[in-house]
Amino acid sequence: MKQYYAERAKEHDKVYLKPERQEDIKKIHEYLKDAFAGMNVLEVACGTRYWTQT
Repeated sequence: MKQYYAERAKEHDKVYLKPERQEDIKKIHEYLKDAFAGMNVLEVACGTRYWTQT
């Protein structure tokens, strides 16, 4: 099951590569970076971990 989801994650993350979404994604990245700076975050039901990669 772990392998299945590892392989599927790449497919699910393709949505973040669409050109029409780049401006919004950049804004969200900046917001999250600032909002959680210096904090530890427990990500529950994290999906592909796109937003909390280190």
